[in-house]
Amino acid sequence: MRQGLEQRITALTSATGTGDTIDSMVRMPGDQIFYLLRPKDERQFKLATRAGFQGAVRVLVDPEEAAKRTGVPPAWPAPAT
Repeated sequence: MRQGLEQRITALTSATGTGDTIDSMVRMPGDQIFYLLRPKDERQFKLATRAGFQGAVRVLVDPEEAAKRTGVPPAWPAPAT
C-alpha cells in the first residue's frame, strides 16, 4: 500500500510525466513563472523560470553545480517578511 501511495503522490506532483518534481511556483506579471524543480533521480531542487507554461525551462540556480565550483552549496534565501 505504501509503495502505491508513493507512486500516486509522485504522479500527481511530477512535471509533464517525466517524474520531475515542481514546488513553490510563483507566477509574476508578464506570465513569467518561477519555481523549484527537482529532476527525477536528483537530490536537490533547482531554482528555475519559464515564460508561461509552454516556455522553455531555464535553470537560474543549481546548488549541485555551485557546490562543484565553490565547494560549498549556496544558502537558499528566506522570503522577506
